[in-house]
Amino acid sequence: MLATCLVLLVIGIGSIWGGLKLQDEILRIAAIVSGSILSILGFILAPSLLKFFLIFPLIVLVMKMDKFDAAQQKF
Repeated sequence: MLATCLVLLVIGIGSIWGGLKLQDEILRIAAIVSGSILSILGFILAPSLLKFFLIFPLIVLVMKMDKFDAAQQKF
């Protein structure tokens, strides 16, 4: 199960990254949507511990960005 979720996450993130590099709008939308679906499926199949290690750094990053944004608005 771990290998399946990691494969889906890698293919999904790679598809999103590749879709952002495309010039044609329809192909870009198709690649990003399919990458998003694969990433969501990979995240659903991931064990709880892996979900924690994937989400925790994002939460910390968002909290740091919020503090940085609040400091910028004071000036």
